[in-house]
Amino acid sequence: MGGERAAWETVSPEAKDFVKRLLVHDVTQRPSAKEALKHRWLRKLWGSPSVYGVPAKCRLPPSTVQRLQRFATRDVFSQVAIELLTLEVRACCSDNNPVKKKLEHTSAVFNGLQMDCCIAPEASQNISKTTVAIQEMAKAIGELTLALQAMTPAISSMEDTETAQSEDATRKNQNRWEMSQNMLKMTHAIDRMTSEVQVLTRGIQEITQWSSGCAPSGGAQPKRLDADEGMSVEKLHSILTDQHFHLSLKEATRLIPQSSPRQDRLAHSQFVSAFLDMRELVDYLTREELDRVVHFVFAKLDLDGDERIGWSDISTLLAPHIQDADVTAALKDTVCTTDGAEETCIAMESEKYVDIAIDFGEFVAIVFGRELACMLVKGIISRPEAFMSEICNSAKFMRTIDLYDDRTQSWDDDNESALDREAEYFVFHSSLD
Repeated sequence: MGGERAAWETVSPEAKDFVKRLLVHDVTQRPSAKEALKHRWLRKLWGSPSVYGVPAKCRLPPSTVQRLQRFATRDVFSQVAIELLTLEVRACCSDNNPVKKKLEHTSAVFNGLQMDCCIAPEASQNISKTTVAIQEMAKAIGELTLALQAMTPAISSMEDTETAQSEDATRKNQNRWEMSQNMLKMTHAIDRMTSEVQVLTRGIQEITQWSSGCAPSGGAQPKRLDADEGMSVEKLHSILTDQHFHLSLKEATRLIPQSSPRQDRLAHSQFVSAFLDMRELVDYLTREELDRVVHFVFAKLDLDGDERIGWSDISTLLAPHIQDADVTAALKDTVCTTDGAEETCIAMESEKYVDIAIDFGEFVAIVFGRELACMLVKGIISRPEAFMSEICNSAKFMRTIDLYDDRTQSWDDDNESALDREAEYFVFHSSLD
């Protein structure tokens, strides 16, 4: 290119292959702009691994299905409470907090996948390098064009030698005609290559615009995420299967939480909330931050401010999230899974639901789980003795949940394999920020 052979020798084999393919004279053998954009050199520059076919920044962690399914199997009240807790953590924690970084990363992945323009942030720099390479190609084409233009007068000025034998003159004329034809073919090839470079350049520009969430010139505006609309179960299933999660559409439907306004769509807030790890909250938030966050959410749910989440509070909170406003059944599910004692659930059949209320200690147990809540008792609960006797010493609630095992690609009982590996995944991807 441009006669700089030394510089060409430093170019990677993939890049050389990319350029050589674009310089093929035969248009039937030369890749189109659309095909060129799929070349392995460009895919490598954009950080799109062959294993998943998506940029690293948009790759879902191995625990995705488990997280979504675990969140979906919780009672509706817990789902609503955890969504509020997730929003508050994202609002109040510092940007350097690992929990907030994880949630923001999860939010960005969902938005990118939803808009079908999920391109790794670091890709913009690599795309710039690709653009420079295309500009160099255009420069080389320009130099070839100038060389051809310089040859044209030379051919035109060629004169036959009068004393030459007739066969020599014929051969010279034939050579001159063949050279003119070859130059004409090269000119047409250069024109086609120039056109392809222009198309390729526009393609790069479109990718850059889409990766930043902007509409390509003259194209349709990319679909922005509507928090109330969410992601359809069909799209969720397609994304999961594209990223090598093996599950059926029916199994994907089981990942939609009960609290979803529409049972066929997964809301953005629900997706992000599914990745909120309560143990990480304990590890990465100070006791002051944890106290402030949990008390804030409790106060949001305690609509009448009586320091107890009662029947009227719960019915008002859950009615928009439950089909046919089946608040009674949802409340029974909440109380039974909170206490876990068999006699309590049975007694619920005859008790008046209007007398039921959830105090702060019970709320912590609902959100964090009994075991973790008892670890927190001295830090964020004002009456630890009462809480310990009422909650921590009662029958421990154990719930068997069929969880998706990413290693066996099947559904297993309470499998934690992917959840254990999630921390390592997010540590790696946080380093890419």
